[in-house]
Amino acid sequence: MSSALQERAVINRMRKSKVTQRKSNIKHKLAMVELMDNATYETLPRIKVKDLDNQIDRLRESGDSPVRAKAAIRSKEAKIDEIVAGFERRKQKIMTQNGLFKAKKPIPLEYINAEDAEECPKDVELGFNGGVLL
Repeated sequence: MSSALQERAVINRMRKSKVTQRKSNIKHKLAMVELMDNATYETLPRIKVKDLDNQIDRLRESGDSPVRAKAAIRSKEAKIDEIVAGFERRKQKIMTQNGLFKAKKPIPLEYINAEDAEECPKDVELGFNGGVLL
């Protein structure tokens, strides 16, 4: 190979290694950020904007795609709104996965009046090409 191609290959390898190192540093930094799941509208205004940005990045990295990028959110109040909404979605997702959200409060049978319930439909036989499906 010519020396120009070799120099170009070396420069490309160096550039790729820098990019890889930078991405690794960002992932390591985000891994150190602990999500404040119990944060509220009252507690978040006391936090620095840089820490709010870290919370947004961590939410996005954890798979919460509806969270907008921090560059798209200009004001501190909008960032706080986005973070609180992200935490609410996380709580809903966790509750749904654990089965806690499927039934908020079951109604005991003694409180159900049979007269108030709608009439149940009668069983209907379904026909299919002369056969009967049950």
